[in-house]
Amino acid sequence: MRAGSTVTVDYKSAEFNTSFGHPYGPMIAYMAACPSSGCENVDLLAPIWFKIWEAGLLSGNYVDGHWAMKEVFEGANLEFPTPKGLKAGKYLLRHEMINLQTGPVQFFPNCVQLDVSGDGGKVPQAEELVSFPGAYDGNSGK
Repeated sequence: MRAGSTVTVDYKSAEFNTSFGHPYGPMIAYMAACPSSGCENVDLLAPIWFKIWEAGLLSGNYVDGHWAMKEVFEGANLEFPTPKGLKAGKYLLRHEMINLQTGPVQFFPNCVQLDVSGDGGKVPQAEELVSFPGAYDGNSGK
């Protein structure tokens, strides 16, 4: 995939005739750079992840508002851009759906490997990198 292009995720299941089962909550996408040899031996717990996209409450309030995740719940594909100008190479992509409907909060992460092409040279700064677990602080709202 070329840096700056759109990732499309289809959460529909033809087998079960369903989509993602929760309409309330934010969605977030992170990427992590891998060595040229590949992503197989990357320390996934290290601070390697940088946020590339997020979508949350689009209108209304927490209880009866319109969350971005609702479209996926209703069967739409999820689409978000990768960073323009990103340095070519191998990356991990982590997309999370965070269900706020049932309490306590439920995290649904999904990861895939990407080969990014292009002639950009952008890389995230060290202060932009986070680790999982550790990226979220339940007390600060981050």
